[in-house]
Amino acid sequence: MAVCYGVSQTGPTCMCAGGNPCSAQLGKSALNLSCLSGIPDQNCTVDRGMWFDLCSQKIRLAISDGSGWSAGGAMPYNINQGNGGGTQNAAYYYGGTLGTGNPAVSCTAEYNGSAWSTSGALPAIRRFPFRGCVGTQNAGIAIFGFSAPNNFSNTYEYNGTSWSSGGSGACTIRNGAAFGTQNSATAAGGFTSVDAVGTQEYNGTSWSGGGNIITGRQSVSGAGQSQNTGWIAGGNDGGVIVSCVETYNGAAWASSGALPTAQQIGGSSGRQAYGFFAGGRSPAAIVGCSLLYDGYLWTSTCNLITAVACNSAGGDGNQGIVFSGQSSTPAIVSCTQEYNNPFKYYNVGV
Repeated sequence: MAVCYGVSQTGPTCMCAGGNPCSAQLGKSALNLSCLSGIPDQNCTVDRGMWFDLCSQKIRLAISDGSGWSAGGAMPYNINQGNGGGTQNAAYYYGGTLGTGNPAVSCTAEYNGSAWSTSGALPAIRRFPFRGCVGTQNAGIAIFGFSAPNNFSNTYEYNGTSWSSGGSGACTIRNGAAFGTQNSATAAGGFTSVDAVGTQEYNGTSWSGGGNIITGRQSVSGAGQSQNTGWIAGGNDGGVIVSCVETYNGAAWASSGALPTAQQIGGSSGRQAYGFFAGGRSPAAIVGCSLLYDGYLWTSTCNLITAVACNSAGGDGNQGIVFSGQSSTPAIVSCTQEYNNPFKYYNVGV
């Protein structure tokens, strides 16, 4: 399904899922704005719209029904370079550092939708674990990471109260991407002494090898609902911040639509067909942009209240959450930012 949204004098060309071109129009008025498979471009200024989608042969309606980003409860500490996951009303965070250049910590905290509370500490201090929403508040996982001067191969599993040791990976590594669940996780890329291309898969007990990513990189973000259905985005390849995106089917990686701008160390979460990427660092600055992903292409939505990098995320493109990070001051922050998609989409008629 492809969507075009807005009014134009000429018929637009859009891309259906899979890359097939189509156009969308309502009556005699063509509809045209940046378009994605089922996700109109969102700039928080358009209230509503209706279009006929030639890919699905349905009339669809978008209604403004959300707030975009709003402030949530602050974390117990200013922190960044850790990771977390879960949902907007049940998130968790672990590891990181309390300041630029400071040592790694073992902190763990949980969010209930309005406030954070501290929980059982990691068995080891870690920062730069593999980043991306992986696991839930009651079944979380911490994958690899760094504590000066060493990278590590350890995995730790979280039950909502305390952590226990899991299987060790094939190598000591940090700052890659992860997605999936505690018993079915994928870890890709990262940094050993060079930017890595390897993929490892976790079954809840042990790690095994998967297909190599196309572009080796660190500072990359990832998300996806399962070990076999996920994506990685952005990152740093040999000192160059990149925009490339890849999707994984459990065996091999494929190139997908690139991020609109090159970004690294942003917060990522959601499913492969409804993911989001918020914050991070571009070649020029820490950014506040947030993007929605349909499994093929990206579109912009409302900017974060506070631009952050080295942040964590949970939820999806409908109800998301971003927490922790470094702002452009520069300062390490404790802020939590909640996302409620400002548009709801409906099929009209048959």
